[in-house]
Amino acid sequence: TVGQLCQKCITGLGLERVRVSGDPERTVTRVGVMVGGLGQDRHAVSWGRFLMGLGIEALLVGETNDFAQRFALDSGIALIETCHSASEEPGLDAFARDLQARLPGAQALFRREQIPWTTI
Repeated sequence: TVGQLCQKCITGLGLERVRVSGDPERTVTRVGVMVGGLGQDRHAVSWGRFLMGLGIEALLVGETNDFAQRFALDSGIALIETCHSASEEPGLDAFARDLQARLPGAQALFRREQIPWTTI
């Protein structure tokens, strides 16, 4: 379900919560992923070009906005927002480790970002 996918995101990215647009009880079998700021409405053309034709039922994004949430709901897609930096960090961490392995004389560091906001 969308709710179970949210829990996997929370656990996998070490978050306290995610923001979701759509029914948490909805069953999903196909999920699209757009990290960082690609979940914002200005990237909706990319959604259409690369994901919506594939039959996605949920879209996992790093950062979104009101218009994108409404677009997703109007398109029948649940939208799960993690956090811009949290969505990119697993790839950046892997990239730093790969660089270190390929360039043993260099120093490749990864620094986890603190989420800059809280919910009240």
